[in-house]
Order: sequence, then structure tokens, then C-alpha cells
Amino acid sequence: MNVTVAKVKFSESTNQRNGYDDYDTPATRVVIVRNMKSYYYLSAAAAVGDTTARLTADSAFNYPAGSCPLGTGASQENVTVASSSGSTITLGSPLTKAHTAGEPLEFPASGSSSDPILVTEGSSSLDILKWTIPHEFLMRPAIATSAFRMVLRPPMKLTLSMIPLASVLTVQSAICQTTENPTMPTNAQDYIAAFRRGEDFAPPAKGVFVGDQPDAAALQLLGQELAVAKPAVRENLVKLLVDMGLRTDPLTPKGTEVLRHPEIVELLARPGLARPDMGREAAMDALRTLVAQPDLAPFENAFVKALSDAPTEEAFLLVAKAKSQKAKTLVDRLANSSEWKNVEAAKIARAALGDQDVENEFLAAADVAQDGKALAQALGSLALIGTPRSLRAIAKRLRTPLTIEVPGALEKSLRLNVLEALLYNFPDQPVLYPNNIIREADYTAAERFCTQALGVTYKDPSPPFLTYRGRRTFD
Repeated sequence: MNVTVAKVKFSESTNQRNGYDDYDTPATRVVIVRNMKSYYYLSAAAAVGDTTARLTADSAFNYPAGSCPLGTGASQENVTVASSSGSTITLGSPLTKAHTAGEPLEFPASGSSSDPILVTEGSSSLDILKWTIPHEFLMRPAIATSAFRMVLRPPMKLTLSMIPLASVLTVQSAICQTTENPTMPTNAQDYIAAFRRGEDFAPPAKGVFVGDQPDAAALQLLGQELAVAKPAVRENLVKLLVDMGLRTDPLTPKGTEVLRHPEIVELLARPGLARPDMGREAAMDALRTLVAQPDLAPFENAFVKALSDAPTEEAFLLVAKAKSQKAKTLVDRLANSSEWKNVEAAKIARAALGDQDVENEFLAAADVAQDGKALAQALGSLALIGTPRSLRAIAKRLRTPLTIEVPGALEKSLRLNVLEALLYNFPDQPVLYPNNIIREADYTAAERFCTQALGVTYKDPSPPFLTYRGRRTFD
């Protein structure tokens, strides 16, 4: 589903700010969901002339009478689904293009009664809300979260617009904001003009591609504006650039969220960090959560300057992710100041840049964790540190039998938290994404990666297979 997505700040806790679970923070939550679409993915290649195709799902969820898109970019074509049997669908007519395994098939999602849909859970925890939404749409796959959206990945994907609202009037306003703009931008200059008028970026990006890649001329124009624009415009430019990068990355159909386009990464790291405003924070968040450390390394000087000019928690975490050794003296000085000495992000940066005494404190917290929630929080901090020692400490727990329980809602295997902690450091590895875990063999594939990349071996038996287990229904 492509709709306007509001950046949601569910609490002030470090874990929630950095993308890890926090079940104890109450808040009134209203979710607006519109234009739902579900995505299945081809489990095998399909050739021109084929009249059947196999999907990664164990069974097809539903199929419409009309046509629906299969594939992306130049390989996309509209097909009709005449029937389904298990994971095999029969098409209304032969394929006119070849398709590779992993390409998406887009269905309108069924099970909804209106558009938009409002789901209200009062003061329920975030995870209860996350479980309610797919239930209300008659779906129960595992859920992954990010700062800007919730995404269900293979065998099916659903993107939800999440907007916390204080009143019915605010709800009505938000519904209006999610309505597609009739003058949707069709090129980079249109986007800039729209952002200057106060409009927010609404994916998908359009008119800024050449073939299946971002248009170089559009990137140049967007980068020039990013360097000089007002904060709100800069923030929307960052969102546009991120969408362009994710949408064109070959790993996206495999369920990843990784930003690897070198020009886009450079724009975020240079003009994106030029001024301490909401645009800078958005750029830092994208760089930290979507870019692998080796791709951050060339911009070490920019990260050090950003931290020096205007220290923020996001700036500390970015130099930690990038392992910016040039920032070590600065980090040590700031971390010992009265303003930052008790802030976890500063401690994380010190540990990431080689302070083993500080890192030992975080490792010890994981060792003494007595339950799933405490261990999940400890693993989240180790992920942000991201040294080989911390990553091995995370990876060796991939066979943990512990779970996290949300009373009355669901039970989550802590193995998924282990994967989330690892993929923060290896966002280009599809085997580490929790929503790619469908069967025990998928956990085994993740273990093989940990053995090859981190030297971790596994001797304990694997616990019974689990991702999520529902505890009750919401009707």
C-alpha cells in the first residue's frame, strides 16, 4: 500500500527510538489504513507463455476478478488470476514477459470493510496494536517495524500508515492528508515545489527514474535543494531520496530494506547533514538504519563534523554505526561532559569506537538477563555497538528458547530479536530479516551466515520452531 506515512514517536525510551521493542509505554493509538494491497512473491521463475506460477505462500490468500501487476520495472505486466490451488495460481492468459523468482504479484487486500479503515486500541501497547491490524484484515503473518512504516514481507507484504491522533477532528484531518494529491509531482522540480508549498512526500516516487534506476539529473537537482532548503523541505527530500534508493535496489523484492545507491548515500551524508535540523535527523536515521557500515566509511569526516557542530543522540549512534575512529577523541570528551555522561547513546558510541570497559558493561547486561524482554533490550544495545565481539554475543543466542509475551496478545520468539539486532549491522542480508523466516530452514540459513561472517558455531539443539504465536483475537 502506498500512502502518506507519518513518522511515529511512540515513546522516549532509547529502545523505542532505535527500533527495538518496548511494551510498557502507554499511548492512545489510532491507525489509518487505506488502499491496502497485499504482495505475494514468485517462488520460481516463470517464462513467456506460462499459464501457471508458483508463489512463496503456502496457499494463495485471495484473488480478484480484475487484473493485477506482476513484476517490477521493465518486466512488469498485468495478469488475471483465474484460480489458485495451494501455492500455484492459474492465469487467465499466458505470460508475455519472463519473470524471475522473488518478483512480486500485487493483489488488492480483502477482508476490509471500508477505505480508509480506522483501528483504535486505546492505550494498548504497540505490539498489541501491531497484532490487531493484520487480524482485522484477516491476516496473521509476522510483523516487522521501522521508524516510518510497518511492513509484512514474504509471503505477503502490507504497508500501513500509522498516525497517532488526539481527537476525531485530527482523525478527519489525517484522512484528508492521506488522500492522493491530484497534482502528484511528476519530476524532481515538481517535488521541490510541492515540498516548498508544505506538502509531504507520499510514496511511491514518480518521474525521477531512468529505466530502473534513479535519474542522475534528478539527483543533482534534489541534492542542490537539500543543501539550502528549509528544514521541513529537507526532511521531505530525504524521504524522497530514501524511497528512490529502496525502490530501485535489487534486494528489495527479497524482503530487505537496504540503501546502497552510492549517489543517494552521498547526498544524505553530505548536504543531508549540512544543517542541524529535522532534515539532518531524518538523513542520520536513514544512514544509520538502512546503510551498511562499509558504505558509511567514506563519509567519516562528515559524521564527525555533524557530531561536533550539534551533538544529538542520533549523531552519536551514527558515528557508532560508521565506526568513525576520527570521532573517538570527540566522543570521549562529550561522553564525559555533564550533558552526555549518563546518556546511553554516548556510551554506545564509546563502546563502538573501542572502549572495551564500556562494552563489557553492555555484554554483562546480556549475560545476566533473566527473561526474554531484558535480553531483547540488551541485544538491542549490542546491535547499536556493532563490534565483532558484540555481534558474536548476539549471534550465539540465535537458538535461544526464550520468548517475549505481551499479556493477552501474542508471544514472540526472541530468535527474531536476535535477527533484528544482526540485520541492523547487515541490512543487505535477506536471511536475517525476521519476516523471511517461514520455516526452521530459514533460521538455519541465518545460522550459516553467522558462522561464515562471525565465526559462531551452534551446538545446542534448536528450540521448537516459532516466530509469533497469537494469544487472543480482537473482534
